[in-house]
Amino acid sequence: DLPAEGIVTGVLRLQTTGSLQFPLILRPASAQSEYVSGRFLSFGVYYGVFLSLAFLACGIFVYARDASFLLYALYLVSYAVLQFSLNGFGHQFLWSGPGQMASRVPIVLIGTTMLCMMWLTIRFLGFWPHSRALRLAFQVFLVLAAAVGMLGAFAPLAVAIPLASVVGSCLLPLILAAGVFSMRLGSRTARYFIVAWGLFLFGVSVSGLTSAGVLSSGLFTTYAMQLGSLLEVWVLALALLDRVRSLREQKEAAVASANRYLRQLTDDLERRVVDRTRALQDSNARLADLARRDSLTGLLNHRAS
Repeated sequence: DLPAEGIVTGVLRLQTTGSLQFPLILRPASAQSEYVSGRFLSFGVYYGVFLSLAFLACGIFVYARDASFLLYALYLVSYAVLQFSLNGFGHQFLWSGPGQMASRVPIVLIGTTMLCMMWLTIRFLGFWPHSRALRLAFQVFLVLAAAVGMLGAFAPLAVAIPLASVVGSCLLPLILAAGVFSMRLGSRTARYFIVAWGLFLFGVSVSGLTSAGVLSSGLFTTYAMQLGSLLEVWVLALALLDRVRSLREQKEAAVASANRYLRQLTDDLERRVVDRTRALQDSNARLADLARRDSLTGLLNHRAS
């Protein structure tokens, strides 16, 4: 219990085997209860959006048979579980054990989330056959993301955590570069992709500056990465819906082109039938005329009436 007035000096010793953010804020008991309730409600809405979009993407995948929606759903689930662990809920509700496990699980999830991000980017933007440099860069980062997941599970955290931070920081600009390249190729949906990952990169940058002490801690700065990711997945959902519309338009254009080609073939066939019929009638008329005339004199014979 703390006195209502005056200054109290306290000493807090915190020991951790991994990476941990530990903001310390003193509140009255009533304010703390209200804060916890609001925090759980906000995170419930946050994770509910991710799960709702994931179920929607799976439903569209079953309908459209487009692997982009399945990869989008996998990315949503992987990132939501990652945030669930980073916010402490994973250790609180899903798994328990020593601090090593609580520190290792997020690193493994970072690796899987980066893999899903890159697979979605490759499938969605379609730059793979057009750029050797981007193809090589993504191959390198795919290997690095897999290495992050393996090191997070088995290697010392002093090695795994810095590698995950470096790979994650370099991956986002690479994804934006792939989006710009695809937009230059004429991809309409690449614009959504650039906006989505730009919002996420901005949120990650604000969170990093807040953790480093450059920006003061507040609602929007502390949870900037979560807010950026929420905007990101919504814009990506719009991009995927635009992709469905684009594919539908391409399908309709292909069907219309095929119908025009079939009509042209039908018209050509009908014209040829008419021409052949007319030629056959002319030939029959000539044969009939020859049958009524003498072959030497050309005069009408006894068959003529």
